[in-house]
Amino acid sequence: MKKQTVFIVYSILFFSAFLVTAAKAAETQAIDVKTMSFNVRVDVTGSWGGRKNKVAKIMNDQNPDIIGVQEALNHQVTDIQKSLRGYANYAVGRNDGKTGGESCAIFYKKDRFTLNDKGTFWFSDTPDKVSQGWDAWPRICTWVHLTDKNTGKAFYVYNVHLAAFFASGARNKSAELIAERVAARKTNDPFIVMGDFNMKTTSKGMRYLLNREGKTPYARMTDAWDTIYPDVRGPRYDHITLSKEIRPTYVELDKRKASDHYALIANLQISSPIDISSPIAAGEAKELERPVQN
Repeated sequence: MKKQTVFIVYSILFFSAFLVTAAKAAETQAIDVKTMSFNVRVDVTGSWGGRKNKVAKIMNDQNPDIIGVQEALNHQVTDIQKSLRGYANYAVGRNDGKTGGESCAIFYKKDRFTLNDKGTFWFSDTPDKVSQGWDAWPRICTWVHLTDKNTGKAFYVYNVHLAAFFASGARNKSAELIAERVAARKTNDPFIVMGDFNMKTTSKGMRYLLNREGKTPYARMTDAWDTIYPDVRGPRYDHITLSKEIRPTYVELDKRKASDHYALIANLQISSPIDISSPIAAGEAKELERPVQN
């Protein structure tokens, strides 16, 4: 009887340990997600009709799980949605919070992800209202909270288009607001901040957002390109930046010309911790050939 009791106790302990190990393994299981950030250029000159099929081909050929698009007007978002197979999107026009003006649309594979939450805020002193803030034009960040249907892993995607040209002050304030909103997200899930930042990763605003000096309330982030190619200067203004739980495994610029920006692609492993002390900002290495970016 005593031996049976000891066996039962040991069996319970073993099974409990197995369950704990399995739970920890599930928590740290990485999922592979292919992302794209693409400024498709606003259609103000009527050039979209000759470019939209090129944009669609790049997106369909690359077949990313998530696409962050900048500058697209409502009819451009509609055209992109029609050309993509198996995607849903969330897009808000920056001029009215509906369909007016440029958007920072996010497309995602609807068979793979569940949309849990979504939102848009304006880079201004009243970010939750349609507003023009620190730049000559309204600027926005659109975000989604997604769950991978196969694993239950959830994460956030923020898509931005910051002030251009000489508006460094506006960009710096925008970076502070992004950091504030990321830190205040509803859950502690990993996050991706992508888009056209109109600044280099070595600039003041990007260094703040990436927490290079330890000034933000979240751990130091990484830039996908700088992590893979720390000694090669990458895209000047377009970036895919990542929280500490996300590891980039591949990054490239698709150099087919369909806009005044190239599409930036990054393959990611989410919930795979990375040594965030090792990646460094890209140095003054040779620049990649690229079109004019703004």
